[in-house]
Amino acid sequence: MGISLVTGENSIDLLADSIIDSSYCNIVENSSAEDGGIDAVFVDDTSNHFYLFNFKYRDKKPGKQHESDIAYPFLHSLNGGENNFSGKVAEKFQYIKKLLDSNTIWQGSFIQISNDFQPLLGNSGSARTLEPTAFLSTFPFLTEEPRSIVLDDFLEEDKSADNNNATITIGAEKVIPYKEDIRISDNNFVVILSLFDLLRITSDKKELRNDVQFDDSQILSKTHVDVSVLDANVRGWLGPRKKFHKKVFETLDNEPSKFFIYNNGITMVAERVVSKKFNKDKFQIKLENFQIVNGGQTIRNLSEWIHNQNSSTNSDQVNILVRIFETGGDKKLANDIARYTNSQSAVNAQDLKSVDTAQVKIREYLFNKQINYIRKRGDYTEKINVNFKQTITKEELAGALYTLKGRPEIAIGSAGRLFEDANYDEIFGAKNEKEDNYDLASLPELITAYLSYKNAVKASGHGTSRAHILYGLFLREQQKNCHKKPASPESNIKIVQKVIDMMSGDSSSLVNRPWMRDDFKQQLLDQAKLGDPKK
Repeated sequence: MGISLVTGENSIDLLADSIIDSSYCNIVENSSAEDGGIDAVFVDDTSNHFYLFNFKYRDKKPGKQHESDIAYPFLHSLNGGENNFSGKVAEKFQYIKKLLDSNTIWQGSFIQISNDFQPLLGNSGSARTLEPTAFLSTFPFLTEEPRSIVLDDFLEEDKSADNNNATITIGAEKVIPYKEDIRISDNNFVVILSLFDLLRITSDKKELRNDVQFDDSQILSKTHVDVSVLDANVRGWLGPRKKFHKKVFETLDNEPSKFFIYNNGITMVAERVVSKKFNKDKFQIKLENFQIVNGGQTIRNLSEWIHNQNSSTNSDQVNILVRIFETGGDKKLANDIARYTNSQSAVNAQDLKSVDTAQVKIREYLFNKQINYIRKRGDYTEKINVNFKQTITKEELAGALYTLKGRPEIAIGSAGRLFEDANYDEIFGAKNEKEDNYDLASLPELITAYLSYKNAVKASGHGTSRAHILYGLFLREQQKNCHKKPASPESNIKIVQKVIDMMSGDSSSLVNRPWMRDDFKQQLLDQAKLGDPKK
């Protein structure tokens, strides 16, 4: 959960693969390799950033500051020191060494995750035993000060949406009434909002939200953003230190008055917006049950920045462009606003579809079946107190549903491809006004089947191969279509592997990926003694 909180990754398989903790590997993978103090290694190839995690679990007493020293053996080895790592630890170590020895520029982070309420690292974010400059000087492959993630961070992520009401008083020259769509009411505005007011109306101290006379910046700097106002945001919190966030801090520190120009701003939706003009040049805007649907990362960064004691002198120069739309409780309209306002930035297809009506409906249905349906990054802790029987991501479900349509070769590829409009509509869209392209009631049974194949593939020694999982599931569906009792996952996986072995020796195979060939499905069905593949 902590790794996901930092990296934004929600694939359980990738997260599990990143863990090299000795105790975990001994229990789960029957490996006794010494981890050298680093418990997880995660590499983000898209942003050239690697993360080294150190876990601390406390039964009773809080951890001591100097205990972060235990991670130094691994770090010193990366500096060229001796190492006796073996197994998975050695593989991860060598991979990081390879990255550092390459000509590509890599960012490196050291993060300590603890169930304490207080960080094991110093207030500055660095180990108490080394000052920030000394730490980075000792380990030059790290490009930022180490930091802690503690229990409070997890609890904050677990807060669910609530009715959020707030009041804004603002100069009339900073308000523009706005209407673009006939579905949208006349109570919509583009406003220039001060940082102070933005943090006040989103504060976890709800008594401040309607107090337009409140002006104590010192008190406000000690509050936090209430995550319930971000529940409709297409992404969970991705962590405070990615490249984008660094640029935000640089602008706030060096050019605070230009933040309004450089930043895309924030989009809010509210069930009801009530406005009135008073004293000739003032506007009062009341928001009922509002949500931030675009700009959640921005506001979290602004909150973090304002907590820095050195930031207070510039905070009154910071303004933010805020778009406010009244939806009248129309959830589809709110979802459309979230989707399209995010489509202009670097948000992937999966994230954009996370607020789609179909995804929300599936989430609610499966939740009542005690199935944890992860529809967006950072979604792990949404209902931490529920004892889920099963967990599946929307990417996994999309692959399973597309496989049932006879297209496992497409489902095996990039998950993003399944969430492109045409494919997505074929999977999750509406067949007609009364019927969807998927059967909601049959999803629990499909999920059980998918997870049984996933577990069987792992047990067979093929790791998390999507080819084995989805083609095995494909065989199961074809067996049902032929009115045969589906074979066990183990039996179907053996058939898949047999065809892979047969076709891997063929020089015409696609880079040793025979399952991508047009004739793979027919070969598979021939071996299983079934008819033509379902179109």
